[in-house]
Amino acid sequence: MIDSSEDDIIPIQNNSTSRTSLDRFDRIEMEWSKEIEGQMNEWRCESEIQLSRHRRCAIYKRIFHYGMSIPSIIIPVSMSFISQFYGEEHIYSDYATSFGFLTVGIINGLNVFLNYGVQYQKHFDAEARYEELIIEIDGMLIKKKKYREPADVSLERIKNKYNTLNKYSIDLVC
Repeated sequence: MIDSSEDDIIPIQNNSTSRTSLDRFDRIEMEWSKEIEGQMNEWRCESEIQLSRHRRCAIYKRIFHYGMSIPSIIIPVSMSFISQFYGEEHIYSDYATSFGFLTVGIINGLNVFLNYGVQYQKHFDAEARYEELIIEIDGMLIKKKKYREPADVSLERIKNKYNTLNKYSIDLVC
């Protein structure tokens, strides 16, 4: 049995001199200026360019994905119909079957290796993230300066989002 007496309690003392941001009343906020708004507009314009490039690549990759996926479905279906209709006694049935399997194998191999389905989805995701950044910048700049959050906080947050998007978005190879 543990004997708990008040003599065993050790008082915790906080000798820390650090202060949280909540009790920093002397913090001077960076004021909004034309240069800061210009930088925000520059990031917005560059984000619009990246958005349109990712959209173009996504559409291009989606066309290739469907262009390679649909034939790999249609060819075996049509081969089974032809094989049932003409039978194996037709003179070219072996060649047609071999050609069909070879074609489907090549198309499926390219589709799996190049992986256009995942690529077009990643481009659409990058496009959506750039669009969110543009909307956030527009929402910030539309407010009057006295109603905005401090310029240094906004600048750092937008800069971090912009740099992260540029660093981790899928490459624009299309």
